[in-house]
Formats: sequence, C-alpha cells, structure tokens
Amino acid sequence: LTWRTIPEIASRSIEVEAGTVDVAIDIQASELARLEKVEKVTTFKEELSSINFICLNNLIAPFDNVKVRQAINMAIDVDAICNVVYQGTGAVARAPMSKSVWAYNDNLPPHERNVEKAKELLAEAGYPDGFTCTMTCDQNQQRLDTAEMVQMQLAEIGITMKIASMERGTFIDNVISGNLEMFGLGWTADTGDPDYALFASFHSSMHGEGGNMSFYTNPEVDRLLDLGRSSTDPEVRKDAYYKVQEIVWNEVPCVFLQCPEDLYAYNSNLKNFATNADGSIKFAQLSWN
Repeated sequence: LTWRTIPEIASRSIEVEAGTVDVAIDIQASELARLEKVEKVTTFKEELSSINFICLNNLIAPFDNVKVRQAINMAIDVDAICNVVYQGTGAVARAPMSKSVWAYNDNLPPHERNVEKAKELLAEAGYPDGFTCTMTCDQNQQRLDTAEMVQMQLAEIGITMKIASMERGTFIDNVISGNLEMFGLGWTADTGDPDYALFASFHSSMHGEGGNMSFYTNPEVDRLLDLGRSSTDPEVRKDAYYKVQEIVWNEVPCVFLQCPEDLYAYNSNLKNFATNADGSIKFAQLSWN
C-alpha cells in the first residue's frame, strides 16, 4: 500500500477520477453525484458510529445556564445544516450518539426549530436582548460552513455570534483547556459500544482531555454511566444508556447535528471494497479484477 496525504478534499476527487490514486477517502459530499457518473470510478457510502455536534462550554456563562443552551438548540435549524452543508448525506442526529451504536435510544422527541420559544427561554434565563459569543472551528470546511449558518440563525433570537478559525493543533489545545465558548467537533464510538460513545463525552471525570469537551456535569448521568460500565447484565446497561441519552438530549451540553457517512471513491477494478464501523478500510480483502 502506498499512502498519499492530500489535504485539499476536492483534489482527492480529481485524483481518483484521473486514475492517479485507486482509493480516495473522505470525499466531499458535493462531489459525490458527479463521481457517480464517472465510468471507471465507484462510490461507496457507509454510516459511521460517529456524530457531529457543536459543543457549548458548560463552565462559561451564559452556557452554564440550561435554558440558554436549550434556546440555542431551538434556534438552530439542524435539518437545513444537514441538507446544505452535508448535502443530505448521513442522518440528522436524533440522539447524543449514532444509531449504529448498540443501545441507541430511538424514543427521544425530535428537537424542532422554534424561534419564538427560543426567545422566551433566553428571556427566562436573563438574556432578553441576547448576548455576544464566539464559535471557533478548525480548518474543516464543513464546520466553517456550519458556523456561518448558525451565525445567521442565532441572529434571529438576538445572539451575535462571531466566527474564529484555528489551526487544528492549536484548536484542540484550546478545546481541552476549556478556553472556547462554542466550537464544532465530532466523536466516534470506535468499539460500537455505548460506553465508548457516552462515557468520555459526558462523564464529569472526563472533562477536557478525557473527551468531555463541553465540561458537562450531571451526577445522575455519572451514576448511570458508572452503572453501564460496571454491569454485566445487558438489560441493565441498556436501561442506563437510554436514560443517559434522555437526560443529555434535554440538557443540551452540545447541539447534536449529524451522524455522518464515510464517503469513498475507488477504482472500479477493485473488488471486495468494504469498511469497518470506525471508517477504516478492510484492505486485506481487496483484490484486482
């Protein structure tokens, strides 16, 4: 195997189309329809155990107020972001983890956009005229595009949101240090187990570097996550994780956006192309026609 690093996403599509690479990973959603028409290229989509979200730093005012977080969540048009930014790929997030993960709670009520109710919640939280904040992104174009849409949507409820961009390494350093107010990120449950999907993201012992990037704390969530991690009874575990998802869904430490698909394009002469749940390619089974 020869690996090439091609940072520019659009360039990957061009390379596989030209035949200079045999497999292109992380294809841009907007390129998918065009590549599907290229005779010598096959496209492949696979839903991941991942979720994309906007973290709200629960340690920093006003994001320490659950009504503010709920108002922000209610003002953001997640369906529009999924259609425009992600071009309809993947699935709209309907829980704090991907439905490909075991013990996914499919009984949660959808978060529907309601600008007037969002304004009411802001007023109840003590911010009737809104406030000013900053959403920070790395240089991922989809996250920057998301930030621009969120900026316009939050303006409708009186929130002035600035957008900042950082180099990836600097961005992560600031995330784990708790320096950012709002920021776009994602999480992958590599094992396919809800412990991996939820414990790091929402247990209070995991603040910052551990994976709880919103610095969210809820003693009942901690108790349930500890139970899910320690029990050997599948039903006990499932019940614990269902309840965790319900609490987190309601308290909105993050605005959950999209459960992505990995998008690939590859040489049509390759046989047996497939991926694992974490998006890694099963290279050992590939062969040539």
